Amino acid sequence: MYCKRKVSTLLNMHYVQRALDPGLSHDYPLPANAAIAWVQQDDGIWCAQMPLPEIPAQHIIVPSFSAADAATYQVELLVNDVSCSLLPPVPARAKSRAWRCEDAPVTTHIDCWHTTETLTGGCIQFRFTQGRPTTPGLVVVSARSLRIAELSAAEPRPAPQQALNIKMPELISQMQASRHIAQRICSPTALHMALAAVGSRKSSWAGAVRACYDPASGAFGSWPLAIRWAALCGRPAAVEVFEDWTAALTCLAAGTPLVCSINFASGELPGAPLEQTPGHLVVLCGVDAESVYVLDPAAPTHAEVPRRYNLEAFSRAWLQDRGAAYIFAP
Repeated sequence: MYCKRKVSTLLNMHYVQRALDPGLSHDYPLPANAAIAWVQQDDGIWCAQMPLPEIPAQHIIVPSFSAADAATYQVELLVNDVSCSLLPPVPARAKSRAWRCEDAPVTTHIDCWHTTETLTGGCIQFRFTQGRPTTPGLVVVSARSLRIAELSAAEPRPAPQQALNIKMPELISQMQASRHIAQRICSPTALHMALAAVGSRKSSWAGAVRACYDPASGAFGSWPLAIRWAALCGRPAAVEVFEDWTAALTCLAAGTPLVCSINFASGELPGAPLEQTPGHLVVLCGVDAESVYVLDPAAPTHAEVPRRYNLEAFSRAWLQDRGAAYIFAP
């Protein structure tokens, strides 16, 4: 047995830990409070560990790693120092699969874990198959409730006249891509537009699509692959889960957009090009007291990509379930 069964005294919690190597050339817009501790194990594998607090059931745990040397790595969940679950390697191979022990307190997904009961004694371990990264890296682990039943008015509310600090990039509609992939490439399309907005000249739309393709799942939406492409393009990045607007407003004020993972039922996001979606990614460029300003790659044409959505509707679509976003160094 890998963990003691118990009922947590916490119902919902939000946790984030950020660690970086000295000499990271670009400032991540959110504060890091630790240094990455690299350790070489007896088998010669280099790893970095981040202990977890007690995490209640029905929470999502998201690990993120970024370094410009494109090191191949795998993320492991340890419980009481024993391997409990392993995510597929990044980048994955065609036959790569996630793994978990029979009595693990989590379900294991392509890029995250969902707790099925209280997780105690947990630790996230990043394992690197060929030495340790040779360029400075950024490690982030975040966790929150899978679903927030009632958002508290998306507090803190944005200022009534909050300026748009984001430089507008080339506008790209995913629907203008080849028919066999057009419906599937919101992540690389939004990713490329966001990288262009923060000044990366190394990214291209075609390059992002190729980099985000996961041969193990046949999908283009892997969060770690998106972060890996950003790092290769010279922008340290991470995927984090938010529960309110606090960190998002900090990022926007620093001049960096967010790529937000949203979902909504029919009619719940008025003005959106998609009637409904179980999962879609858009570029959040700005916000005021009533509206959010996004680049929505699902628009039918390039010119229709800029969108203005109601703040409350967008907050529900983004923050109610998971609240995940890609964050970039400006």
